Amino acid sequence: MKPEYLGQQWSEITRDERHFCFDLILQLKLNNTEANFISWLIEAAKLELDESFDGHEYEIDIEVCYYRDLIFRHEYQNGKRFADKKLIKGFLKRTFDFCIFLPKDIIIIEAKAAKGMTSPQLNEFKKDKKAIKICHKYLGLPPPKVHTIALVSKEYFEKSSWLKEQDKMNGYFDNIINWEQIQNDSGSNYHMPATLANIYSLTSKMSTFNTVNNRLMEELKNISASRE
Repeated sequence: MKPEYLGQQWSEITRDERHFCFDLILQLKLNNTEANFISWLIEAAKLELDESFDGHEYEIDIEVCYYRDLIFRHEYQNGKRFADKKLIKGFLKRTFDFCIFLPKDIIIIEAKAAKGMTSPQLNEFKKDKKAIKICHKYLGLPPPKVHTIALVSKEYFEKSSWLKEQDKMNGYFDNIINWEQIQNDSGSNYHMPATLANIYSLTSKMSTFNTVNNRLMEELKNISASRE
């Protein structure tokens, strides 16, 4: 179906990595290849787990508000709210694109489709390994071993030399993979959406602001101002 008001299917328009993450996990579940994917990921990213993956004990989720929900669970179980939570608003809003929960390890994946990594985003991952351990410590929980992986387009990976240099990744990610590797190498029967193959290059090739659409920007700006 192609809605008249779009001219295309929404899946042919969206650039949001969340869409592609949902598609990935859906395919893994439908194909019953979640364990295959995890085994491949551990090997491909050269992750040193605290406990070997047995192919059985795991959970995968998307759009994980780790700090917010872990802290809320503690509050609910103890019947008391933490004071001054507004001081950690950034952590409470922090959402991980893709998480794999293992008995003693957590693998956090930051996914990108149409874009590359920005410096502020990279710096957030430097904080997460420390913040998660502190969070578990003060909530009375054993800390997991935290692994972070970047998932990017093949085009961005090939273009960005820093992603391939391990010394430049230290403190940000343990390793990096791309969507095409999952399709070709993971043994998960994952079929990458056609739009994902060149969405990075299509985005990066766009020219500067088109003055023809200036009226649209003005109208939207006016509506936005009236909402505030």
